[in-house]
Amino acid sequence: MSDKSDTSPKWFKQISSWLALFATIVSLTTFYLGNLRKGTIEVQLPEEVGVKLNPDSSIDLLVPTVIYNTGAPNKQRIVTAITATVIDNSNQKFNFRWKDTWDFIGKLEFESLYPDRKSNNNIDDYIIYTSRGVPFVISGGDSDYRMLRLVPLERSNISSDLSTFQLVLVVKTKDENFEIMGVYSGKTDLILDGPYHWFQKLEK
Repeated sequence: MSDKSDTSPKWFKQISSWLALFATIVSLTTFYLGNLRKGTIEVQLPEEVGVKLNPDSSIDLLVPTVIYNTGAPNKQRIVTAITATVIDNSNQKFNFRWKDTWDFIGKLEFESLYPDRKSNNNIDDYIIYTSRGVPFVISGGDSDYRMLRLVPLERSNISSDLSTFQLVLVVKTKDENFEIMGVYSGKTDLILDGPYHWFQKLEK
């Protein structure tokens, strides 16, 4: 009668068999990551958020934002809308929607293009309108930067001595919503119908 050890699969004892199995696992993993992984949306809030006090005592927000799709290259995400909630010092909530996109332009470039709009204030750059807020696509593995201008969803008054607030940003896609939160602080009172005041992000 032969020894039981002789019945063990020969491939189990061979290094080449293990290497082949490892290569198969790597190939399947690579195929999944490159073609099948749905992934998620990651949203990076800025270190500073612009706040402007409007004549009706509501506020507009400027939020420079990076949105990243962690999915496989062929897994596109369509961003359909962006909303936000601001919770102020007294725990009041104010709702906002994305209306349009703005961007920075250097002082020298702006003043050469628009000499009649030169500011007398000591500034490093200007903020200019780019486009209306419309749905956009982010392919898997890609990111998109936008300076979002968020406007109030309803008429509401906010105190001009706003010093700290919590910002909850919601990026809406065709099939999922993605939420991120940050807390921001500023040291000066807002000026009615004045320029944007930049609030700095507080670290947790």
